[in-house]
Amino acid sequence: MLTLLKNFTLIVIAFAGGWLAHAWLRPVPNSGLPPVTQVVVQKDNYIPVFSSESDAQSVADIATYPSDPPTPDPTANPRLDSFRVLIESNKYQKAVNFYIANESTVSSGELERWRAVVHEHLELKLANSELQLFQDLAENWLNYRYNDIDTLLLMAQYHWAMGYINEALHTYIQAESYANSSYQRSQVKEQMYKFIVRYDADLAAAEEWYELSNFYEQLDQLDVASAGDKYRYAELLLTQGDERSAFQLLDEISNNPTWRKKALDLKQLWSDNGRYQASAKPGFAASVPLKPIGNHYLVQLRLNDGEPLKLMLDTGASITMINDRAFGRQISADGWSDLGWRYFNTANGVARGRLMEVERANLGEFAIAKLNIAVQGVDFGDDIDGLLGMNVLSRFHFQIDQDRHELLLTPRG
Repeated sequence: MLTLLKNFTLIVIAFAGGWLAHAWLRPVPNSGLPPVTQVVVQKDNYIPVFSSESDAQSVADIATYPSDPPTPDPTANPRLDSFRVLIESNKYQKAVNFYIANESTVSSGELERWRAVVHEHLELKLANSELQLFQDLAENWLNYRYNDIDTLLLMAQYHWAMGYINEALHTYIQAESYANSSYQRSQVKEQMYKFIVRYDADLAAAEEWYELSNFYEQLDQLDVASAGDKYRYAELLLTQGDERSAFQLLDEISNNPTWRKKALDLKQLWSDNGRYQASAKPGFAASVPLKPIGNHYLVQLRLNDGEPLKLMLDTGASITMINDRAFGRQISADGWSDLGWRYFNTANGVARGRLMEVERANLGEFAIAKLNIAVQGVDFGDDIDGLLGMNVLSRFHFQIDQDRHELLLTPRG
């Protein structure tokens, strides 16, 4: 009986204690305290989660929370931009110093972009005849990058614009000495050729034959005269009656298959007449007859020793093209390789055709090996078999003589 009473008393005490604890811990109604706010961790940002929009707004008014940093622009290049600003502000010495300071930490591909900024600025100043600014940048740049071919070629154009012919010539020679790739050597030779032709044309138009002869003598003495330059020099010497010096030059270039016939013909012409008047234009190695047709010219091209094709001269066409009819007359000959179907850009839009490789082609006396030809279903009329494009013409220095209806040609290189 005593044990039962003791257990009952313990139960009553425990029950009473539970009610007291519940009363003490119950929240006070209408106390004005905000509800509990949860905090969620996400990428090191602390984002509060509120129980109501009003609570969120009240906290937002007094607190800010960090956000993700903006994604960097992968194309941004602060150092290149700084370099460009210096160049465009005409602060050339500072720009060169900035380039030198960063050169060792920038990739070779990136440095090409830096150099392109210099070349574009030089071209702009030269085109706008801002010659003093051009000279300032070119000289500052070449003091460090003395073998920069592009800048040297622009510097040669500057000398030419200023009338400094000897300086222009020696700058071309300097550029050629630094050219260390076939592309650079070809680039220098092409620009030097254009310089010589333009200067020749100016002096010939003014009939300043003696000064022109001295110019070609200088080319010969500097050992930069091509076979065509030596032929032109021989012409000028014969005009002055210097047969001995002229024949020495003609005998020398007779060893060049491209110029042999012209050299022998000039010697024979002098022997027959005893006098000679130099032409108003530099000589070309050979000429090919042209047939005028409207505002265009037709020229003959022979493929794999087949019958000559009549092609329209088209400097806007990147590849030589013949039509299906002409191809049908040629395909029986050996020397054709089918390279498959291709799409070609034409004056009338994109057209589908076959790309063929020709083993050999002949333009006048010049042989061309491994020439690509497009074959398309185009009808130019009965007298035209196709187009002669730049994949042939770019192999030559060429000029159209509209008076004589001739295509004047000298092989490049």
